[in-house]
Amino acid sequence: MNRILESLGWMGRYLWAGWAGLSGIFCFLAAWQAGHEIYGSFILPSPGETFTAIGVLAARPDFFAILSQTVTKRSISRAGCTCLSHRRPINE
Repeated sequence: MNRILESLGWMGRYLWAGWAGLSGIFCFLAAWQAGHEIYGSFILPSPGETFTAIGVLAARPDFFAILSQTVTKRSISRAGCTCLSHRRPINE
């Protein structure tokens, strides 16, 4: 019985700790929506419009091929920039 109560207590603390992450996400979405209302849809689309556009793009049959090409291209270019920007100084 004690083990069950300990497990339930742990699960309750685990679930309660998730509220901090969710509140951070909701604060970000609220700031995004406020920016949309201030600047308009041309400058900053609303979160709803953005998620709708992502859904439309994800419904395309070639979505995952395009996504993998983009991720690969960006990771290679970012790795190249990182390697070039972290040169060792020449010892004189």
